[in-house]
Amino acid sequence: MQRITSMIDTGSDHINRCVRRRKSGGRHASDHADVRKQPVQRKWWVMDLDESESNRTSGKVPIGRSAYDTLEEVIDRIGMNPVHLRILLIAACGGLFNVIEQYNIGYAAPLLVEQWDLSARSVAWLSSATFLAMAVGSVVSGIYADRLGREPLFIVNILIYSVGALIAAFAPNYEVLLLVRVIVGIGLGGEMALGYTLVAEFIPRRQRAASSATMSLMHGGVGIWAASLLAAVILGPVAAVLGHPEYAWRILLGVMVFPAILALIARRSMPETPRFLLRAHRIDELNLTLTALMQKRIRLGAGDDVTVFVEPGTRPEDDPAARLRDLFHPKLLRKNLIASVLATTLFAGVASLTVYVPTVLVDLGYEASSAAAISTLITFGGLLGGVIGIVVGHRLPRRFVLATCALTSAIALAVLVAHQTTLLVVVLGFATALALQVFSGSFWGYLPELYPTRVRALGVAFATTVGLVVGASLGPLLAGTLLDTFGSTTMFTALAAVMLVMPTAAVFGPETHRRALSED
Repeated sequence: MQRITSMIDTGSDHINRCVRRRKSGGRHASDHADVRKQPVQRKWWVMDLDESESNRTSGKVPIGRSAYDTLEEVIDRIGMNPVHLRILLIAACGGLFNVIEQYNIGYAAPLLVEQWDLSARSVAWLSSATFLAMAVGSVVSGIYADRLGREPLFIVNILIYSVGALIAAFAPNYEVLLLVRVIVGIGLGGEMALGYTLVAEFIPRRQRAASSATMSLMHGGVGIWAASLLAAVILGPVAAVLGHPEYAWRILLGVMVFPAILALIARRSMPETPRFLLRAHRIDELNLTLTALMQKRIRLGAGDDVTVFVEPGTRPEDDPAARLRDLFHPKLLRKNLIASVLATTLFAGVASLTVYVPTVLVDLGYEASSAAAISTLITFGGLLGGVIGIVVGHRLPRRFVLATCALTSAIALAVLVAHQTTLLVVVLGFATALALQVFSGSFWGYLPELYPTRVRALGVAFATTVGLVVGASLGPLLAGTLLDTFGSTTMFTALAAVMLVMPTAAVFGPETHRRALSED
């Protein structure tokens, strides 16, 4: 590619004028602040501010937006490389352990009932307390991640639920275990919101959707399977070898201390996101991070040259610290409402179907064990949907994917309203699980793209919290009430109606496919 050579005026505020490699013998990280005084050559990745896509399409861009737009161009030109894959893997593993931690209390429940003589209501509170605490942890982490950074809060939340798991393993009674599950839930909620924010702000725009879909697959597909496999191994062969099956639940809960190791790996392998560094005016650190990414390294050595991608002293428009009421500002209210509706309907649909499909199968005449086996077959649709979601998320517009998958789920459930045979329950249940997992992959990529950097973590956390409280918690309760009172036909009718809300919300949202992250 042809080089573009020009002398750069030292008084220019265009931050991308200093995107370049150092000439041999250039300054190191400690002295790159004086680089503006040197005549330099700009390389192929330089883009003048006037050439940016936002300027070409909408005229002059305010200083705050142009800084972020140009940073996005730099990230795109660096492209996807093994460092991004490593960051994605760390974030995905955090989500995988998150799901296992959510589900393992359910597998431990039968042993807890037997050992401590608990009622079904007491066991239910162990799960409900976790979800409610997740809602609190999600919002609190979102607020402080927008103030202190994504990377430290991501690590702190993993440590919180890992330490909580260790304490749970030694809980002497029900009351202590209930309190510990609240602590665990706070860490789980914070990690869930921050993982997708990290990926959105690190990954180039062309690969952002596929990366978020990969995260979703690890959560909704692999995570659920891993939870059941871990429980089967520990409560079966491990308990038999130890000769003390009454302690098996302690091992099942305590083994989740190992994600603390992931936190240590993340501390060494995950830098702060470039967008947060720009907003926090940590320009020296931003240039170090971008240079390392360009060189396919996690961090630079003490004597390595630094490419000045962003001129020292560059400051986007100062934004106040993130506050919850910012999400209800007229500029963000519509986006926030759409995000919350999508999260609520997704969580309600997935949770209700996961809980009550086995019951419907029992009503059709199957034993509980056979119903569980058939339900396992249905959940294969979620695994397949996760894989498909990676592909379609990369190629197709967000709103199209969301609307199509939601309509597919609504049609499948509508057919079950009229006809409920074993074959239809399996086939249409499989199709619904597949469609909802594809939906989930695009949704988790779409969610952080709706919010500006200054409130991105908080916005994702808020929508997730609404989904957890209203969708994941109240949804199954309402579905169960309809099932008990009016039967499965009414329950499937209500779920089909919920699925129809999803495409309606999606079409009113902005399209973000392969576009720069919004700062509006």
